[in-house]
Amino acid sequence: MDPIYFALVGMVGALVSTGTMLLIAHNRTGTVAAVGMTKRRMVLVSQAPPQALYGWLTQYSPDGYKIEDVDPSTGRFVLSSRPTLFSWGFFFPGVVYADQYGSRLELGITSRAVQWGPVVTKAHRKLAHELAAMTNSRVIEN
Repeated sequence: MDPIYFALVGMVGALVSTGTMLLIAHNRTGTVAAVGMTKRRMVLVSQAPPQALYGWLTQYSPDGYKIEDVDPSTGRFVLSSRPTLFSWGFFFPGVVYADQYGSRLELGITSRAVQWGPVVTKAHRKLAHELAAMTNSRVIEN
């Protein structure tokens, strides 16, 4: 067989698998019930009361992020980012707790499809620091 044939088959296979993953990532929705808290977490602490912090987080999101779902009774919410050139996009589950000094936000991250490595860490830190700036909170990295 001709090596060009194998290269062409490989390229078509890569395009099909990339297209399939992009379709999955684009169509997946994040709900509080479906996207649980992850092992990878960043913690934000704030002097604001938990109800005020939760209200702010569930009404406003940084540019490039969307509020997917909220559950005020448990203090949980899910933010999302869209697929980009370097990732399939992410879901960011969060939960707000009362803390001895005000409130505590735990923020997780999970890919819309399959993603690992420094891209995940960078996306997680970026959102945590943007939320901290928006809510006058402090980031504590775990």
